[in-house]
Amino acid sequence: MKNHKDKKLKKEPHKKGPHKNRRCNECSQSIPSNNQGQSFQLLSNTIAVSPGIFAVVRSDPKDPFIPCALPQSGCVNVPTPFRTYPGSPLIGPLTVLRGCDSDHLGARDFANSRDITSNETTTFVGQPVFAAESGKINLLISGGQNCTGPNCQPDLVGIRSDFDRYVTQYVHVSPLPTLEPGQHVNEGQQIGTVDLSGDFVGTPTPHVHMARYTPEAKPTCNWTVTLKQFRIPPRLFPFR
Repeated sequence: MKNHKDKKLKKEPHKKGPHKNRRCNECSQSIPSNNQGQSFQLLSNTIAVSPGIFAVVRSDPKDPFIPCALPQSGCVNVPTPFRTYPGSPLIGPLTVLRGCDSDHLGARDFANSRDITSNETTTFVGQPVFAAESGKINLLISGGQNCTGPNCQPDLVGIRSDFDRYVTQYVHVSPLPTLEPGQHVNEGQQIGTVDLSGDFVGTPTPHVHMARYTPEAKPTCNWTVTLKQFRIPPRLFPFR
């Protein structure tokens, strides 16, 4: 004999958000904004970056990470122990196109130069990008290569370091299709290729926007890579 009455659950009507003509299965999760303060909302695992253009977001559920990256949100660079990365995002001599400051939180923009004294850059779209240190992938965003401008979410690869648990993001980088969230990558391993996704105001040429965050997701300028190094990743030259 039942001592309680079965209750029928009432289905709540779907509330239409700002994207009335798009399906929204899980619109509650947010992802990092771009440098101009434009926010993007996760539609299942896609972001509407422009009419007809959707970026694919894949994150590690065991390591959710949203960095404090916008000055207008009250974010500031924090002091941390200085870190020199053992590797480089690009093969060859590097030049800093834009440094790390209060408007460019935790980040430096790198490109190749013909030599260490030259201002002429040689980085090109499709050029391989490598992990500057080993760690686990915690965020991959792809599909935005055809969207360039302040309202576009850039492609990126985020890696949490084995060394100190800091997170490095490689932005304007199309992730390799074989990469998966939670996958371990080694220093010197290719993680993607240079693309033109997102906004290039202030740095108009192809480059890698490399940003460093503490384990608590706060940006820091206390890091560098060796600009003069010409390092061939071991995977490409296995008999060294």
